[in-house]
Amino acid sequence: EDGMFFALPFDALQQACRDLNGASLVLYLYLHQHKDGFEVMYSPQAFMNWSGFSKTTAHTAMKMLVEKGYITEINNLFWILHSLPINGKEKPNEDFGTTQMEAPTKDTDLPPLLD
Repeated sequence: EDGMFFALPFDALQQACRDLNGASLVLYLYLHQHKDGFEVMYSPQAFMNWSGFSKTTAHTAMKMLVEKGYITEINNLFWILHSLPINGKEKPNEDFGTTQMEAPTKDTDLPPLLD
């Protein structure tokens, strides 16, 4: 992983810096860093280990990405990651990736994002 980097359009980074803060911005960057083409596997435990954030903070960060339009749920396992936020009327453009959430485990992973 030494020398690993990722490219993100400057306008997308600028918008994310305006919309997000703290853990949600770190998670946004983490998900983009871990994309392979358009697909990303997201493990809350791996993110917590990498970032040092707690389970609650990781859950809150993912919830904010959903609320701000950076993540769209497809089903319980798959999510679309958007470089720029979308609202309910827009369709994602070609600059997106699929994020797969691992199946929850009782000790390490987060519950579904329900209020």
